[in-house]
Amino acid sequence: MFAHLVHNDTIDKDVRSYFYLKTSSAYHFQKLGCKMYTALIVDGNLDEAAEFHNEIKETRIDPMVLIHTSVIKAYLKFGKTKGALEAYLAMLAAGVAPNSYTYTVLIKGLAADPNFFGDAKKYLLEMMDKGKRPNVATFTAVIEGFAKQEDKAAEEEGKAFVRVMMDKGFVPNAKAIMNVLKGRPTPKIDANYFNYGNVDGFKKTNISHILFGIGGSVNSWNTRKQYIELWWKPNITRGFVWFDQKPFPNMTWTEILPQYKVSGDKSRFNYTCWYDSRSTIRIARIVKESFELGLENIRWFVMGDDDTVFFTENLVTVLAKYDHNQMYYIGGNSESVEQDMVHSYATAYGGAGYLPWSSNNRECRHCNCTSALAVEFFNVSASRFSPDLRNKAPRRQCCEIINGSEGVDSVVQVQIRDCMRFESVTPP
Repeated sequence: MFAHLVHNDTIDKDVRSYFYLKTSSAYHFQKLGCKMYTALIVDGNLDEAAEFHNEIKETRIDPMVLIHTSVIKAYLKFGKTKGALEAYLAMLAAGVAPNSYTYTVLIKGLAADPNFFGDAKKYLLEMMDKGKRPNVATFTAVIEGFAKQEDKAAEEEGKAFVRVMMDKGFVPNAKAIMNVLKGRPTPKIDANYFNYGNVDGFKKTNISHILFGIGGSVNSWNTRKQYIELWWKPNITRGFVWFDQKPFPNMTWTEILPQYKVSGDKSRFNYTCWYDSRSTIRIARIVKESFELGLENIRWFVMGDDDTVFFTENLVTVLAKYDHNQMYYIGGNSESVEQDMVHSYATAYGGAGYLPWSSNNRECRHCNCTSALAVEFFNVSASRFSPDLRNKAPRRQCCEIINGSEGVDSVVQVQIRDCMRFESVTPP
């Protein structure tokens, strides 16, 4: 089955035995495919993930990029770096284009072997030249290779390499790199490696980096404002109370309270949920309206109701552990089982508060988000769920963008359906 992948008409006996063993399982490549697909999404390579998914959907066979990458991984598993590199070259010779996950596997494997460290640098630059963005673990593997040489020349070469990467548009996040290296017996890589250009990461997140969006109502303000007074710190905490209408003339406002904003008109949005209030639309869009204020030096948007009490010191401590340049959505589900059943156990929502990240770059340096910003509506459709399925094992449902993936007329059509191969770890 794998003979056509071999660059020298044979294959290493360890790799051959490994594949014979693994392919005896019907779900081996399904699991590998799920891993590749998930990794592409997590690293923000959505176009590659979509291409990978569409190939499976259209052909119903394992994509060749998956097979070739699996061969490379197998060589590296047995510490045979030369074989992994030759398998990659054979992949190119066969006309199969590597994706970002292939590069990640290859570069990390090459960087771990001092004899192939030069190749790791070469293919990291090749990856970027092809318009692919390395994740922090891939970049760090190469930087770690420089540090392991423990000499001044290697240190200077490492810094020069960082400058080359940055000239190509890559912005290394030093804090995230430090997290990857934490606990490894590697010579210290300090901030001097990354002191070229506008590199973010070493300044620790503090309260000034957080913008609070507090959902409130004019009618209940007089009985709710005391909750905010418990935790709000004038001239320290940043944020606004977002009202449903302009405050009444007789409403009192003191300097110990945050300033207010009035939410935009939401009448143009359709709302057909019979068991909830239309105000849900306004609350959900507070983060968007906070973002559109364009305030500087914001790393995190924090959403909560006017009766939510935040322990700001604890909040800062938690957020400082995360890289604000990455996509995070942090929060908890409801303490009410009924709420969780209605809204999902896997979603942070409501007055308990939730925290989406801020890219801290409104020009979207990591991706082309023009199409995403143009989207105003999502129309979601799903076939009726059969009651008989509830008695079977839990199954995941998948969603698919149809009839206008580019957001025609600012509307994206989404269909919820059964998952196919590689879309879920649960077999279809």
